[in-house]
Amino acid sequence: MTQTEIIRSLIGLFEAMDVESAMTYFTEDALYRFGNHSPAVGKAAIASVIEANQFSRIARTSFEINEIWEIDDAVICQMETTHTCDRSKAIAIPCAIVFRMEDDLVREMRVYIDASPLNRKCEG
Repeated sequence: MTQTEIIRSLIGLFEAMDVESAMTYFTEDALYRFGNHSPAVGKAAIASVIEANQFSRIARTSFEINEIWEIDDAVICQMETTHTCDRSKAIAIPCAIVFRMEDDLVREMRVYIDASPLNRKCEG
C-alpha cells in the first residue's frame, strides 16, 4: 500500500470509531496533537486522548477528503469533518491533518482544526 492508501484506511477506522485498530497504524512513540491541545505521545496516550476528548462526546463522525498530498514522508489531508453529538444535528468543520510516516506507520499526526463550534454544540 502507498502512504496515501494507508492514511485513507486509517481515516476509515476513525470513521468507525475503532480506536484500538487505528492504533496499529502508529509507531510506539508516535505523537498526536489535536488543535491547540497538548500533544499526546505513545499509542496508549493517543488512544486515551482520542477516546476521552473526541469520541466520548460524539455519536457519529465522518470525513470527506477534499484533497490529499503525499510528499516524501508526509501525507497531508484537507477535509471536511462531520460530527453528530447525541441526537443533535450534524455539524461540518473543515480541517487539515499532517501525517509524518516512518516504515509505513504514522509517527506524527497533527490535526489543524477550530473545534470550538463542535465544543459548543456538544456541550450545549
